[in-house]
This record gives sequence, structure tokens and C-alpha cells, in this order.
Amino acid sequence: MDNVKRDLPEVDFINFQTAVKEGNETSAHEILARNPIIFEPVLERVGHHAMWFKNKPEIRPPLTNGKRGQIPDCLIAGKGSGGIEWFIVELKSPQAKLFHQGGYFSAEANKGLNQLARYMVYSNEKQGSIRDALEIRDFRTPRGIFVIGRQDETDANEGLEQLKAFWRSQLPNIQIVSYSRLVYAATEVFHRKK
Repeated sequence: MDNVKRDLPEVDFINFQTAVKEGNETSAHEILARNPIIFEPVLERVGHHAMWFKNKPEIRPPLTNGKRGQIPDCLIAGKGSGGIEWFIVELKSPQAKLFHQGGYFSAEANKGLNQLARYMVYSNEKQGSIRDALEIRDFRTPRGIFVIGRQDETDANEGLEQLKAFWRSQLPNIQIVSYSRLVYAATEVFHRKK
């Protein structure tokens, strides 16, 4: 795990906003991997003392029977007054929708949330193996952060905003975060250094 630097370079701050505006998941992910401090305002209760980050951690290697490995987008550890908490991050596109018109999770959101749940279940069951494989002795039960779409999807629809708030309350171990929220977090991080 790499220590997270506490500042956000201006070029990455500007490029992250552009990547989100243009809906470029690959560029957004690359900038987040270089600057995981952007996640710090999103982490609940932790991260203000220290943060560690690993991009694309192989929590389960591919098996000899051909079964694929498990590689989430990111693994974050945040330290606060209450200790260290772990987060597995699943990223979907800034262009993806959380909901489709009927108010149900979109296919992309459903796929991403299920993938995140599989990573979390595996991580809970195989904590010792992950500690050994990634050489992180303090790893324990992770929470999830699911990043998808933009805030404007629910801004114009009070019913969808209420539904999003409902799901947040029903999934206490998974935060559903829009890229708009990460842009806001990046702005907060960028301006606090001044």
C-alpha cells in the first residue's frame, strides 16, 4: 500500500474535472489513482490522520482451473481517531446512470453494485489471505464505495433523489457516490492547500 500525498496538483485538479465532464472513466480512474486524496472528504470518520492506497489490487489471483481473479478498482485505508478503516472502490463511468426511468437500478449500476458486493464478501471471508498477498497486516472487513454517474441525474427528479437517499440508508456498508461528489471533494482538497 502506498502512502497518499495530501495535495492535489492543479493540472490533475483541472484534468479530473474535464474527465468527469467528458464522461471519460479511464482518465478519471488514472487521475484518482495518482491522487487518491480526492477520496478523503468522502471517507466517513477516517482519512484525516493518514491514508493508504492501492490501485487494482489483486485480492484473489486467477485460479489454475481458469476461474478469473478478483481485482477491484481501488483499495483505500483511512486512519482517524477510531483507528483504520478499509474501503473497496468500484468505479463505473461518469456517463452511466444509477437509475433507469422506472426508478430501478440501471443495468450498469446493478452490475457494479453486485461486483462490489462480491469483492466485499470475498474480502470478509479471506482476510488472512489478502493480508498475506498484499502484505498489509492491518487489513480487516472493508466497506464499499460505489462511484457512478453525475448528480444531475437525480437533481431534476425528486423521486430519484429520495430513492438514492433510501438506498444509502439501507446499504450502511456501501456508499453510493457520484462523480459530481468527487469533483466537489477534489475542489475541497485543492483549495485547502492554499
